[in-house]
Amino acid sequence: ITGLDAAAAAAACHATGKHLCTSAEWFAACDTGRDRAVPGVASIHVPEILRLREVCNTAGGDHPGGLLPVGAMSQCVTSHGVHDLFGNAFEWVDFPARPGFLALAGSYYGYSDDQTLSCPFRMLVHTSQLAHVDLDAVGFRCCR
Repeated sequence: ITGLDAAAAAAACHATGKHLCTSAEWFAACDTGRDRAVPGVASIHVPEILRLREVCNTAGGDHPGGLLPVGAMSQCVTSHGVHDLFGNAFEWVDFPARPGFLALAGSYYGYSDDQTLSCPFRMLVHTSQLAHVDLDAVGFRCCR
């Protein structure tokens, strides 16, 4: 689901007995088991970035463009079996460590830069800037 602001996403999770994933939960789920430090490229192997570009819905791959249904890119899966954490849509995550800020994790289909194709990628958005967020490019996932 895309198009919801962070408050509506959190409410949708709560309605199902879950919560909006925290930043820590999200990053634990997206661990590919292949991360390591590479200067200037967040914390991920360069070959892993190239693999993600090819198997995930990003601008760097040969894909139709636009948002795809969850799981449509069947090989875009982490070592934990979680689909679509790279590409497709940014995701709201709960980030309580910075009051006044909300966090977006992941990437969306229009991005291809190396920083957004890494587990450590997170974009902080100050609540005063929420009007500038393209909600069509932002989804969410719920955690237990």
